[in-house]
Amino acid sequence: MTQINQTEAQQIAGFILLCFKQVSQKYDFEKYPKCEYDRFKLKFSALNPANQDIHDALVWKYGHWGKQKGKKKIPPAHSNVISEVQGLWPQFIKTGNHHSPHDTFKWWKNKIKRPKNRYITITVAFITHLIHHNWEIPNSAIPIIDRHNFRAMNTLIAMVRKNHSYKINPSSWEDILDLKNFMCALLPHLNNVDVSALDRFLMMWGKSVSKTFKKYMSSGIITKIVSVKLLTQEMEEVFAEGTERAITPVHKKIKQIQKDINDKEKRLERDIDALMSSIDAPSLNVQI
Repeated sequence: MTQINQTEAQQIAGFILLCFKQVSQKYDFEKYPKCEYDRFKLKFSALNPANQDIHDALVWKYGHWGKQKGKKKIPPAHSNVISEVQGLWPQFIKTGNHHSPHDTFKWWKNKIKRPKNRYITITVAFITHLIHHNWEIPNSAIPIIDRHNFRAMNTLIAMVRKNHSYKINPSSWEDILDLKNFMCALLPHLNNVDVSALDRFLMMWGKSVSKTFKKYMSSGIITKIVSVKLLTQEMEEVFAEGTERAITPVHKKIKQIQKDINDKEKRLERDIDALMSSIDAPSLNVQI
């Protein structure tokens, strides 16, 4: 399993905060309306979604919200899975496998038969998430997972860890736990960013990452973030010593350190802008 340590979490969080707004604003709330998402969580966690709720939830997840009212049709493969989940729901409730996220995931993973490909994990994980989404209850919640936020997690880890290797698509319960642990490690360092906001950031970062990103993984962005933090720490230490030293030399030292910090932050901002302008914007279709 992939775990990040405290230092890696701080470095990744520092990078996220620098481009959080720029990346997060790419999220399409019309395509993925929050009010509907909240409705799905309420219905599924209460274990009483109607067939229409199941239909709407998976249509939302697959990125087809609004298509059923327009000319575009939902792909047959997606419609088939929706029908299968609707048919299996009463059986799922009777088994009692809704009490733990792992049991829920395992049951649905074994029951859904189509399509027989690697993307079924994403559908099963989404159903499990809707039932078990309360992060305030220890060990009871799991995040949404798909190829986008899974890619986001791994590319961000690769920025701070040499030779980090990873697969392209999530396919197991362990992958879900990796993402959950990753998010939990970052949240304490992200100021007022909550779980949902971090999820949206990861989704859009994962959608945006292209082959051109590879050259930036060695561009030193993380190193510069750390350098700014170290200078800030040095300034605080020098300031604290000011009570024991002659104040004029201390002020000069602080002024010089502050100038170095400002210079480094400006260069860092230029690097972030260059990175974001080089990012591709692939199709927003979400595969199951």
